[in-house]
Amino acid sequence: MYAPNLICVCVDQFSEQTCQGRLYTQYDAEPLPFLSLIDMTLQMDHFYDEWDFPQSSTIPRTFRKSVEFTRRQSILESGRPMDHARVYSQSGENATFVIRVKYRQNATWQGEIVWLEKSLRTSFRSALELLRILQDALESLN
Repeated sequence: MYAPNLICVCVDQFSEQTCQGRLYTQYDAEPLPFLSLIDMTLQMDHFYDEWDFPQSSTIPRTFRKSVEFTRRQSILESGRPMDHARVYSQSGENATFVIRVKYRQNATWQGEIVWLEKSLRTSFRSALELLRILQDALESLN
């Protein structure tokens, strides 16, 4: 799987109460830690907004009165180098997943996830379904 928006999710700790690990992208030298699956999802969404890829089909709703949304330069237009090997060379203490969000339509995500240790690949139709797939995979390790 090769794409400009691959994210490697390295899960280092998992229990019923917590899921902690690191996120790796093709563009950043340092990993970004996450403290829960929700934290992971919000950070991934921030990456997609920052990269403007995949482009969101909706403008996010907010309680703030004035929010300006400006067109950002997408990673495809930026000329930033991609390092696919960097994404695939990482591993978590419990599990490692590579996620590719193909679309951000209908206020959610659609894409593919690969569980590297098991060489399993599956598609997801929403961010909630992605979280359920991750939760199920991690629970199967216990």
